[in-house]
Amino acid sequence: MCHRYYIEIGTAIPAEPAALRRRLELIAAETHGVSCGRWNNIRSLLLKALGLARPMMAGRSKQPILPEWEVLATQLAFYLRIRLLPLLRFLSARQTTPSDVALADLEAYRQAIFDDRLRSRPEKAWDSLSWAWNACHRDVEGWPAIAIERLSRRKTYVMAWSAFPASFKQDVDRFLDRLAGADLSDDGPIRPARLATLQRRQYQLRLAASALVHRGHDAQSIRSIADLLSLERYQEILRFFLDRCGGQTSPQIGQLAGALKDIARHWVKVDGPTLERFKRIASRLAVPRRGMTAKNRERLRPFDDPGTIATFLALPQQLRHEVNTAKRNPRRQAVLAQMAAAIGAVTSCTYSAEKSHRYRRQQKSHRARQQALPRDSRGRGEEPRAD
Repeated sequence: MCHRYYIEIGTAIPAEPAALRRRLELIAAETHGVSCGRWNNIRSLLLKALGLARPMMAGRSKQPILPEWEVLATQLAFYLRIRLLPLLRFLSARQTTPSDVALADLEAYRQAIFDDRLRSRPEKAWDSLSWAWNACHRDVEGWPAIAIERLSRRKTYVMAWSAFPASFKQDVDRFLDRLAGADLSDDGPIRPARLATLQRRQYQLRLAASALVHRGHDAQSIRSIADLLSLERYQEILRFFLDRCGGQTSPQIGQLAGALKDIARHWVKVDGPTLERFKRIASRLAVPRRGMTAKNRERLRPFDDPGTIATFLALPQQLRHEVNTAKRNPRRQAVLAQMAAAIGAVTSCTYSAEKSHRYRRQQKSHRARQQALPRDSRGRGEEPRAD
């Protein structure tokens, strides 16, 4: 199958596992009529073939662990042990004991799983292993005194409250107290806001202040909400988010513009002409909701195919069959059984809800027909039945 795929794209099969792995991740076995088990066999055979051309890292090692590592491994919880066993086998094969291990040995394992293995998502495997190793370094007595630096892939721009003057946070707290109805002010909201709303407003104000700083303003100049929500700064905040979205609005931008406009109206109490400009800007950036979002519609599009629906409805039985017949780790078998039960319960509840809704529609239609008849000709008629 891999050979056929590479013929289709007009290239030769490379003997570089990293490049080949990226190519294999583009192949959806189901589109070629290949089962998951068969696809795993193909990948395994390909790994063996690559081993004839260059050294490869085995997909599953049976290397015994050195006694020194075994003493430490017996102290680990199951979830830590299962993450670290491949690394401990790798170090044992190199005769590296806990007292001898260095950061270079850990880096050698990282390089091996990236360059000498076909298993997908090596970045995730290394990140999980780094987390487990650092947890052992912190909590397990006798573990090597080496910590692995974990690089965060998240690009955050929201600044902490400590980056702003204390007076700004105090003003935000007073605003939230008013919104929650705790200050008993005459011009407060009729009903206290829910906790989720209070948390969202607090985050939106910190988000807006951070955006203003990233636009070149001094964080220390934001001493209150009024300093944040002048008309010029309101526009600066929204420009920051528009630039991040390529000049297009989004639900987040529309909601933020509306929330800041309301805060400027009820807390800052801007004058009428200024408020009108706030409203025009917020209205221009608002995203009207018309049914589901494009992303959700795209996710549900495969269910337009009756075959996909039939496959989905049969999934609990298929998973249950795999649990009963396949030879897997008992923990994984239990997870599959839980998935089968959960999917079966959801589909059953969905069907029952649809049946109940259909029955109520039939009852309503029956009552409407009865009321349309003359009083003396009304009868019980045939009551609708729930199928």
